[in-house]
Amino acid sequence: MLSVRQVRRDANTRVLHSQAVTSPEDQATLEAEPDGYVDFLFISSDYTDLNLYASDVQAISDFLLAIPPDSTRSDKIRITRLDNTEDLGCYYSDQWIICDGEKVLSVASGTNYDDIVVVHNSNVYGGSSGSTDAITYRDVSADARQVAVHELGHAFGELGDEYDYGTPSDFPPEGIPNCDVSGCPKWSGMAGTVCHRICGFTNRYRPADYCLMRTLWDSGGPRFDPVCRTQLNDRINWYVSSAIACSSNYDIRINNKAHSYPETTDQVKQRKVSIYSYVEGADKIRILNQPDLDITCANTDMSTAVWRNYSAIIPWVSGDWWLTAGSSGWRKVCVQFKNTNTNKTRKCGDIVYFNKPTPTPTPVGNPTRTPTPIRTPTKTPTPVRTPTRTPTPQPGNTSPVIQTSFLSDATLNVQYQNFIYGWDADANETLTMTITGLPPGIVKTNCNLYYNFGGYPSYLECYIEGKPTQRGTFNVVATISDGRGGSGTKTLPLTVN
Repeated sequence: MLSVRQVRRDANTRVLHSQAVTSPEDQATLEAEPDGYVDFLFISSDYTDLNLYASDVQAISDFLLAIPPDSTRSDKIRITRLDNTEDLGCYYSDQWIICDGEKVLSVASGTNYDDIVVVHNSNVYGGSSGSTDAITYRDVSADARQVAVHELGHAFGELGDEYDYGTPSDFPPEGIPNCDVSGCPKWSGMAGTVCHRICGFTNRYRPADYCLMRTLWDSGGPRFDPVCRTQLNDRINWYVSSAIACSSNYDIRINNKAHSYPETTDQVKQRKVSIYSYVEGADKIRILNQPDLDITCANTDMSTAVWRNYSAIIPWVSGDWWLTAGSSGWRKVCVQFKNTNTNKTRKCGDIVYFNKPTPTPTPVGNPTRTPTPIRTPTKTPTPVRTPTRTPTPQPGNTSPVIQTSFLSDATLNVQYQNFIYGWDADANETLTMTITGLPPGIVKTNCNLYYNFGGYPSYLECYIEGKPTQRGTFNVVATISDGRGGSGTKTLPLTVN
């Protein structure tokens, strides 16, 4: 059994497996930040008995870490359990368990993770996966452990199903490492592989007959085939090498002075100080000024600070930052970085500086004081909002959902391409998508509609591309509809630098 250790002040979050801990002192303050580890976050759904949930997660974690390559890379894997009591909106559609993605991400916010595993309190077989989350039912005495690992194969490993969908595909298996065309050139010559027909679709080919992406039970025991093991190992290596490394008062500096404790003067809104950083492995930064030197940045809630675009190539890209006026003495700045590709953050703060009060000017002569005029506030009438009617989906119709979680930044006058995707739990839906709010110069182009694609009954992706002609952050609104009254909308900020 893996030991359970509390590593955050939040008593609802516990680390089940981490070989990064080296001392009891570390166990009290360690945060699951990107220091060369893969972080899996388990979240409970619809549990009233959290002891049962803890037991279920323990069983799934033990099973996960017993299967190669995870069993051989366990020193680089960290598993955290979050005891959630909020409703995640999970429901069944045939054998799919579908949860509200926005609610899942909201519950997970503030906790570092690479992928999320939602354990739904039901003994009815089911599961599903998205780009950053896997969902499983709870019955660990049956197949729940295998389902969890299978769905992580999709979400974390980017693997495709190897079992039979019963239909062919009109598209080549690009981006799916364990499915190939006839002849299987992807894994040609790899020991222990075959080239057998059916890998999800009937005209694709798989590398083995026993993989967990094809069957949950095999006479040789649950395991991944050589192609899937190689892909999962590569994914672990990618996350391990995506660490954000930094040290205070060196990689992060006030006014670009390394190894120094600069003096500043009480600031007003017209005065500002530049924060410089040379940290790599991140593309966002947020900064919080602290009035108390005794504050520990590692335990500081920085959610009120705004994320800014960041690049170590242009270290001052975070812009000038307002120092906060206050009493004189030693003060501190906390800085946090984020990698939007890995969803990792790291607090690298504790930049110390000395704050001096602004000197009071000496008056010349006998100046007269002009009274401050009293402003009479004007009342702005409250606008009357006209409610809009949302069409009610037809009975038995599941609304489609936009699954894209963020859009990467664009650069002024440089060609940009991305896509927004969504899916519907109902099969053979004629999905359409509208996209508004795009930066000038970027337009929606072609859309691709697939059925039984990567485990999605109905899947739609729409591309956006072009050369942006205006800087700023634009709120892109994507709406996916099934033509039968079901729809889903998401706002995705797109920043043009």
